[in-house]
Amino acid sequence: MVGRPASSRRQPSAKAAAPPRSSTSSSVSREPSLPPPPIVKVSVRNLRLRRGGNITYNLKMATCLMSRQEVVVSVVLPESVHGISVSPSEVLFTRSNFRQPQAIAVHATDTTDLLRFSIQHIPTLTWLLGPDQEAATVAPVVVQVMPKQALFVFCFGSGLYGRLGVTHPFDKRDASACTPTPLGTKWLVPAQVACGKAHTAIIDANAHLYCFGRGSEGQLGQPHVDHVKAASVVPKLMNMLVTHVSCGANHTLCIVNNMWAYAWGDNSSGQLGLNLKAKHHRTPSRIHHLPDVRSVVCAGDHSFALMASGNVFATGSNIGFGDTTTRATFTQNPHLTHVHHLASGMYHAIAHTKAPLAVVVWGCGGNGRLGLGDVESRMTPADLTDFRGTRVLQVAAGGTHSALLTEAGDLLMWGGNAYGQVGDGLYSDRLVPHRLHMFQGKFVRAISLGEWHSVALVDDACVYAWGFGEEGQLGLGDDRSSSLPLVVNPLSGTAPVSVCCGGAHTVVVTTLETSCRTQQEKDRQFSECAATRERRRLTWRKSMQWKGKHPSRKRGVDINRLLQPAQHITSSQDTPPKHQPAKMPSRPQTARPFRDTVRPIHDDASMNQVMNHVVPWRERPLTSRTSLRTALRQEFHAIAMLQKPVSTPSCANSASTRVSAALVAQEAAMKTKTMLAQVDPFDTSLLLACKHDPPSRPKASQPPRNIVQRRPQTAPSRQYYGHPPSSETATPLHHDDSLSALLDNDDDDDRDIDHVLSQEMHWID
Repeated sequence: MVGRPASSRRQPSAKAAAPPRSSTSSSVSREPSLPPPPIVKVSVRNLRLRRGGNITYNLKMATCLMSRQEVVVSVVLPESVHGISVSPSEVLFTRSNFRQPQAIAVHATDTTDLLRFSIQHIPTLTWLLGPDQEAATVAPVVVQVMPKQALFVFCFGSGLYGRLGVTHPFDKRDASACTPTPLGTKWLVPAQVACGKAHTAIIDANAHLYCFGRGSEGQLGQPHVDHVKAASVVPKLMNMLVTHVSCGANHTLCIVNNMWAYAWGDNSSGQLGLNLKAKHHRTPSRIHHLPDVRSVVCAGDHSFALMASGNVFATGSNIGFGDTTTRATFTQNPHLTHVHHLASGMYHAIAHTKAPLAVVVWGCGGNGRLGLGDVESRMTPADLTDFRGTRVLQVAAGGTHSALLTEAGDLLMWGGNAYGQVGDGLYSDRLVPHRLHMFQGKFVRAISLGEWHSVALVDDACVYAWGFGEEGQLGLGDDRSSSLPLVVNPLSGTAPVSVCCGGAHTVVVTTLETSCRTQQEKDRQFSECAATRERRRLTWRKSMQWKGKHPSRKRGVDINRLLQPAQHITSSQDTPPKHQPAKMPSRPQTARPFRDTVRPIHDDASMNQVMNHVVPWRERPLTSRTSLRTALRQEFHAIAMLQKPVSTPSCANSASTRVSAALVAQEAAMKTKTMLAQVDPFDTSLLLACKHDPPSRPKASQPPRNIVQRRPQTAPSRQYYGHPPSSETATPLHHDDSLSALLDNDDDDDRDIDHVLSQEMHWID
């Protein structure tokens, strides 16, 4: 009995120890849990706001609030946005009104810039009897500011691979356009346009990216399609907000949500910066080590990323690091800081820095495209001393030429000028920057450079184009080239807002769809008159320089004498002698007087031949779609020149040669029936007989000779447009309209036959 109570006493003690443990666990589980944070949703994610207009969107609670909860949502605009206001700036949700959506109005002034920005929403959860807490994140709203009028896209130039986007997507033809043609997808409202060598990219007002043209290297972002002839959205970026795009030769880069960079296309030189070994990458991929990117610039085999801090990251080849190493990832360039504008051509680049104000260039220096006064290449950025302290509005780089636009609206260009793409009216390369005289007194708003042509937007609401135009990329209505800026009159009255040039095509964004025909004719006449005056001015300057006079004065007056203070003349004897202009070295009296090489022109065809720069077909761009047509045109022109009357030297006249006399004698002997059966046509005895007594032939009637006085060797050579006069007899050739008969003609072998016969006659002698 004693042990039983003891055991009974031990059991209660164990039971007594258990309740404290159970009480502790129950206290933890009975603590009140925090409710989930409330969720606020927006009614729309993208807005299009026109200048001077208003637009509203709503905020609504997606969860129920407790009686002691309040949610305050602050509406925040970016600091860099001006002319935009929101009302109200804060929204309060309580238990009583959480079911009602709260409206937020956005207003834009008439002077607001055409830009895209995001409105951020910062929610805060407030307890009436407790501390404030953070609520769930609210999605931002992207706003695109648009002009009051609608926007339209016009394309012209080469339509190879469908880069113009003006044809039906299932049309097999490559439609080229010499005049501005509306984009096939007229519903597309453009926010930004970028052009590559053979493809085009457009960002619409909803921040969606569309690409079309050549896609064999994957530059369109389409995984299973090579070429696209109509604007097609990039599938992987459909649910993203694309804010900026840039096109290289065969690759594309874009910025998403104003911070992340994506790249796709050709990667043969590592220009995508993705550190991939594959040469082609068809789908957009994010570049992870590039945060906070402000803009991207693409070119031939390299790419640049401009950060918000002003630093520049580059990848690919020819990127200004001081070496020739190709890089496959974006690397910061230590030579470039505080960069504000950056542009890149095929093999060179140009940048404008803000601290200090300077312009730097690097890359290939051929044709003077760097503007440093020579053709040497630079592996590191070199300073253009002429632009130190100059406020620059835009810089641009083309195939072999460059351009710079100041804030005062002055346009300066330099570089290769083989096709007149510099716009100075000449065809010689410019090694230093040169201000275009055609835009004197005008304000140039934008400039874009293609591979061999240039396009500018001027404040007179006109688009000017010049350079190589045989693909129709100048938009002049034909395939001519121009060394002077000409108005693209088919766009007159459409109020253009932006221009962009590709390899052989041009894209212009306008606010009106139809042009004014009256304004077209006025702009055409004005442009032709301005070009004619500029040609006359250049011709006059050239003649003054040839005469040894200053081009800006009609007489050879010493300018230093005019700068001296005037002296008082007391008498006629003290009158200083008149200044005698510097005499040119006298020409020999035997030389003929100087005459202008340009002869009077009476027809339009000759006018075009003289005024237009004729480039040999072998020197024309071989990548052009019309290279074959140009080659055939030149060959047919050469054949036509062969069919025209030519001058033959008298010594080569076949009637006065001994070999010809022998052949005539053989022919006369063969005509006799007795000789046909017995005599060999090439018998040496017959040749000996004909040698001493050649038969006489009647002289053919010859046209009168043009007696032209010969020039002495001391006189400079004269060049003529067309055929030079000759003192010899002009022997007309037989004109055969059949091209096949002309090509099958064996007259070219006559020289070989004469050579063989002359050797035989020498052996007979």
